[in-house]
Amino acid sequence: MDELFPTLPPSFELESLAWPSRHRNVLHRHQLALAADLGTITIAHLLNTRAVSTLITDSR
Repeated sequence: MDELFPTLPPSFELESLAWPSRHRNVLHRHQLALAADLGTITIAHLLNTRAVSTLITDSR
């Protein structure tokens, strides 16, 4: 995941972005609070999460 957001500093708080509620729920479900946390999860893992579709992972 971190390759999708390569310019975010590791300490960047993901909550500071204006995410749609579905995106925010996924972040909370996977305990992704900082940009550095994105390096701990894969897109495949996200796609196996309930209510996640390619629309979420492709909306960059």
